[in-house]
Amino acid sequence: MRVFVAIPVPADRRAAIDRLAGAFRRGGVRARWVRPERLHLTLRFLGEVPEAEVAGIVRALDGAVASRPSFRLRFGRPGAFPSPRRPRVLWLGVEADAALGGLYADVERALAAVGHPGDGKAFRPHLTLGRVRPGGGPAAAEALARATCGAETVDGFEVSRVDLVCSVPGPAEYEHRTLHTAFLAND
Repeated sequence: MRVFVAIPVPADRRAAIDRLAGAFRRGGVRARWVRPERLHLTLRFLGEVPEAEVAGIVRALDGAVASRPSFRLRFGRPGAFPSPRRPRVLWLGVEADAALGGLYADVERALAAVGHPGDGKAFRPHLTLGRVRPGGGPAAAEALARATCGAETVDGFEVSRVDLVCSVPGPAEYEHRTLHTAFLAND
């Protein structure tokens, strides 16, 4: 099973983020766009995991988030990987505050304890908007420059859950199925 841990984005925020991505689409950016219903903040990509390990991951995830209070996630500006001048992935930034950083660290420790250590890379919270198609870099760089200057701001949302998600091959692209939801503590 191909799995990852993510914070789902509520429907009203997905619509606002899709409007922001629409500015790139209208700017002529050729990309494979993320459908609004698939928008999420990945906390950890686990990759291929044997089905027999899922129960242990679920227990670890529940333990990692159960004592964490819910918190407000805030969005930043759009950006690109590997750089704004050579965009291959367009994204919406997420502010890495203490609450999000703590949740990430707790999830990392819990997953490492059940045999899924991290890759050692720095956590760069973002929502992927689209993957630029070959030859689309110049238009994407121009659209990104315009978007970062006058970008519509997207309101944040209250994070109250973390999902364990399975990516399943579908007819046209991977489908996301929630395997488990772990809830943060209520205030």
